[in-house]
Amino acid sequence: MYVANTNIKVTSPAINISDYSAYCTKGNRYIVGGSYSGAPNGVCMVVPNCTQCESGYHIEPVGFPVIAGSNTDVLTCTSINVPYNVCAKDATSQQDCVSDTDWVSTLPGHEKFSTRTWNGTKCIESTRYRCAADWYGASPSATGGCTHCPGTQITEYNPSTGKGESKVVAGHSNAGAQAITACWIDGYRGIDTTGIFEQPPCYYSK
Repeated sequence: MYVANTNIKVTSPAINISDYSAYCTKGNRYIVGGSYSGAPNGVCMVVPNCTQCESGYHIEPVGFPVIAGSNTDVLTCTSINVPYNVCAKDATSQQDCVSDTDWVSTLPGHEKFSTRTWNGTKCIESTRYRCAADWYGASPSATGGCTHCPGTQITEYNPSTGKGESKVVAGHSNAGAQAITACWIDGYRGIDTTGIFEQPPCYYSK
């Protein structure tokens, strides 16, 4: 794992996905980066996506801050996010079979909550997904399904100038929102041709 916004030497990726995802026996990989003079392949990072694990391990979806970018002789990287699967160790005892105590962030705007139950011989896992605060989606999953609540442009009253100032404000929602109608923009003091007014929080409509 590399830290975002650091410089790393350009390398060519190996073919075996297990080099990038431990205990993975089958899968594919995303090569993130770009080619430029003096840097064959221009690879910044290899993102493994495992589809089959060794015995004792299982597929687990993860969100990951992948890094990519370039300059003359090294790669200068910035954070983006892509979904991918890794191999996680199976629980081998009741003590290892522990449910999540809170929602866990995965992809941007996505969260999951896993409940694990020991059936006497193995750990049975059930996972729920939801959209994080400021996002919405009817069918969030391990690979996507959430959209950021849209922002909008407003004209806000500036008391120091006595005039209106145009600005873009962000859209908000509570975690678990399923429709855009659960998104809102915060209230503000506005001004138009009729004068100054107080705008309460405003929800989106379909």
